Amino acid sequence: SKPTNELFEGLRQDALALAEKLVSRQKSAGSKAKANVMAYIQQNFQSPDVYANSIAEIFHMSRSAVYSLVREQTGQSLNEYLEALRVGEALWLLKATEMTVAEIAAACGYNSANTFYKVFKKRFGLSPSAFRG
Repeated sequence: SKPTNELFEGLRQDALALAEKLVSRQKSAGSKAKANVMAYIQQNFQSPDVYANSIAEIFHMSRSAVYSLVREQTGQSLNEYLEALRVGEALWLLKATEMTVAEIAAACGYNSANTFYKVFKKRFGLSPSAFRG
């Protein structure tokens, strides 16, 4: 009957509108989650404990989701992005402070001064001390 069809059509329209609202909420929640993950990395990159597993645990997502999100947001892998942040901080500390290379390595999230030295030398073609000049 006609009133029943109109009732069903009204319910269908309501359901579609609700579904659209949910999708748009999920999208904004998704972009907020992305922003939160990126902010977390930017605020904590100096810690050697910032890596895919730890980020995934904190934000209740898979490691592959962390990798994908960082690549989508930066165009770099998580490791490349962390290295860029850490080396950028190291460059600043080398020029602006009297900290030792070992102290700078630790302050930038490297587990050892040796690892920092290798990364720095590979990236810039000179040692941290030579850069400091």
